[in-house]
Amino acid sequence: MTGWIQDEANRLLAADGNDGVAGVPRAADVIGRVEMHDFLGGYVDDLPSVVDLAAIKASGLRIGVDPMGGASVRYWAAIAERHGLDLTVVNDRVDPTFGFMTYDWDGKIRMDPSSPSAMAGLIALRDRFDVALGNDTDADRHGVVTPRAGLLNPNHFLSAAIAYLFGGARTWSTDTGVGKTLVSSSMIDRVVADLGRRLVEVPVGFKWFVGGLVDGSIGFGGEESAGASFLRRDGSVWTTDKDGIIADLLACELTAKTGRDPGVAYEELTARFGAPAYRRIDAPATPEQKAALGRLSPADVTASSLAGSGQRRADRRPEGRDRERLVRRPPIRDGERGEGLRRELPRRGAPRPAARRGAVARRERDRLTCDLPAASDRRSSYRRSGGATMATGVDLRIRIEPWDDPAFVRAVEAARDQVRAEGLTINGPKAAAHAEALLRAAGYPMACINCDRTVEEALTHTARWTVRRDGPAT
Repeated sequence: MTGWIQDEANRLLAADGNDGVAGVPRAADVIGRVEMHDFLGGYVDDLPSVVDLAAIKASGLRIGVDPMGGASVRYWAAIAERHGLDLTVVNDRVDPTFGFMTYDWDGKIRMDPSSPSAMAGLIALRDRFDVALGNDTDADRHGVVTPRAGLLNPNHFLSAAIAYLFGGARTWSTDTGVGKTLVSSSMIDRVVADLGRRLVEVPVGFKWFVGGLVDGSIGFGGEESAGASFLRRDGSVWTTDKDGIIADLLACELTAKTGRDPGVAYEELTARFGAPAYRRIDAPATPEQKAALGRLSPADVTASSLAGSGQRRADRRPEGRDRERLVRRPPIRDGERGEGLRRELPRRGAPRPAARRGAVARRERDRLTCDLPAASDRRSSYRRSGGATMATGVDLRIRIEPWDDPAFVRAVEAARDQVRAEGLTINGPKAAAHAEALLRAAGYPMACINCDRTVEEALTHTARWTVRRDGPAT
């Protein structure tokens, strides 16, 4: 569909006269034959049919929202006013250049609510709110920030949301299944299996969920790029496309009704099911390469294993009304062989899965040490160990100047956590440079980080950051 729109738009731009843009009807040509419709009012008024806004209001939840200069700017203000929520829009700017945005990981501007770099401004405010939320410019993607977990990986929120909705929050039919794209986390598989629900795995693209959302055979559809939609509370269709606003509001409902935010809910899931490892890598592709990928068929793929693990059987069988979907079956080989290798860096304070052996257990004994400068009324150093696990087994020592600015210390900790969550080598200059950029985006324009290692520190797997709020030492 999007390809056809692209091709037709290019044809209109290239054509002359009425065969091109000049032949497209203008609004002035149809005035008198159309009538006004209040899309905003209709949407906002209907929200209680899909999310329990009354529970959110009654809880007194403090909510912060960054619409990232997009289509949801006016919607969030209307939602707060009409439903009496304690909701603050922290950024209501609409700027075609998006000059207010922090740079993404590669120095480009993206309104990506799943990116810690793009969401740096909202993450810096996380202690002001019980839940902080973001959307991209067309509001079909969601971003959830909590005080403890920071920005949730989209897979983490999808897993917590599914466990909440199908764990008693909705009384949908027992035949209602859960939809996920094939690149989404295997945590969803484990949660759905534990709930005794049917898992429907589809190729990448939200269009594969449309039929199931329409007829109610799929109650929740989600994809790893922070897109999701789900049924109304009565089990009827809400929308057949991604809706970032209701996904954000679901995070608020979960928090209001369970007393714990989605980050904590996901930590509880990892304590039960383990912590699957996930990392997304974006790679550039030429138009020719994209065209080749678009023509790819199953017959072109001859590999029988992936990352050393046995191939999964994927059978097509009818699902719903004369449709076919890819439905995951158990792996051909015993999946337990690779389970010990699947892990991710837990956030500070997160419970760790009980079963850990060998190299994994040794890495989890590593500590992240934060040293503050000496002061006359304090010890010379302050040690913090909170379950911050380094994949490389490196002890990171952070010296912060000035030590007596609590807000700056918290900002340094938040930047460190984001760098660790993004999988950068913590003792490398790239990690330090990225953390420095995050500090400057958080309101410290002179912040600088020096990444140093002596020979002795290198031999003992120790790294050192010297973080200064007011620029390099003179």
